[in-house]
Amino acid sequence: MTPIYNPTAGGVAGLLVRRAAACAEIFLPAAPPAIVVNGAVAWVFGAYVDLGSVAQILVPSYLHVVNANSLTALNDATVRLSYAADRFPLDHMREVAPFYNPGATTAWYLPISMMCQPQAVPANDHLWASLATSVAAARQVEVILLAWAGGLPTFDTIPLAPIAGIGYWWPSNTGNTAYNVPAGAAWAYGAPVTVNASMPNDALVVGLKGLPVLGELLDNATIIQVGYGPAGSEVWCATSCRSHTWNTRWVWPPVLVKAGERLALRATSDVVKDISVQMKLYNL
Repeated sequence: MTPIYNPTAGGVAGLLVRRAAACAEIFLPAAPPAIVVNGAVAWVFGAYVDLGSVAQILVPSYLHVVNANSLTALNDATVRLSYAADRFPLDHMREVAPFYNPGATTAWYLPISMMCQPQAVPANDHLWASLATSVAAARQVEVILLAWAGGLPTFDTIPLAPIAGIGYWWPSNTGNTAYNVPAGAAWAYGAPVTVNASMPNDALVVGLKGLPVLGELLDNATIIQVGYGPAGSEVWCATSCRSHTWNTRWVWPPVLVKAGERLALRATSDVVKDISVQMKLYNL
């Protein structure tokens, strides 16, 4: 496993950051999310659901799980990630806070959004997910997996240094403002949106959040990428996802964007639409 904090890079302490295109995760299944059901008995896993495979080594990085459109909240759930035909266990994700039905009157519902320990899955091996819950009744969740294709990428390293000021949100720390990022036709990326044409200083992009818009809340899955560079030749180096949730997806390792570089976003979903996105940064 490659640590996020690298104490020996170049002989000095350093922080891993994303700069290369290989750092951008792919998403599974190809048309997310996957619908995964429990065993309808307390703490009995339901049937495995195939998340898909690619013809390269895969290193899972992030698992996003949220309650599907059922009538009851999930109070305690575990999602098991496995691989290959024999369903070898790879990781377990656990959530003990309720996450609710997006169609109900409850305003908030929480996802399981967890980084996985980097572990290589052989090329062409399928990844599988199964669900167990604390309730002895049928429940279902939506699952999206982010993974690096081709192996664990090589992250850049910057020296450890004090952060210049507090973290902040773009477009604004206050108010319901966001970037409207167009998604292309089903699972094709739309036109990139410029966040800043020329960054005033070096900065780290550490998080993405969906604006709480009810219409988007009830939509299906959304995939968002962060990139830098001139229009038409951006380096897309981080991938985020959401499904029926407003949660913040922490981008770690963060994206390093340098002074003078253009910072951009792009998105894809199941239909053509605009996606409302907010971004958290730290100045360097």
